[in-house]
Amino acid sequence: MFLAPVLKEYFYGNATSYVGEMVIVAFSAQLFCLPITIYSFGAFSIIGILANIIVTPIIPAIMALTFLIGITPGFAPVVLICKKMLALQIAVIDVLSKAKWATVSIGSGTPLILMMYIPIVLLVLFLKSRTKYSFRPRYVLDKIPEYGKIYTC
Repeated sequence: MFLAPVLKEYFYGNATSYVGEMVIVAFSAQLFCLPITIYSFGAFSIIGILANIIVTPIIPAIMALTFLIGITPGFAPVVLICKKMLALQIAVIDVLSKAKWATVSIGSGTPLILMMYIPIVLLVLFLKSRTKYSFRPRYVLDKIPEYGKIYTC
């Protein structure tokens, strides 16, 4: 939510790259969850980013199918497709989680681990200042008549 847009702006500007954006979103989610994951579980996955990159493209489809299941209860083809996509996602995660070297144990419960958010927030602030990225949607800014005007006293 905070890191992905400024990373995308930093590396791609106004250009779009589906694969690049997918990698950036997966990396950002992994990085922002890292301190809480280590704090809670005392370990983190080295190949979690790879798992996220692999399963990220099917998540919107799973969400849409889940919505369709909600509004059309019992519609078998939609349920079957959704179950197959979820099974694929679980299979990828299962295969990648079996690697013995995939997890690093650190120890849990130390509140100092949450200090890892300081460099993450500093990275976001640095990239925001470097790219001049605004977290406000552009259409909102365009509708505000005072936006862009300089006021003097």
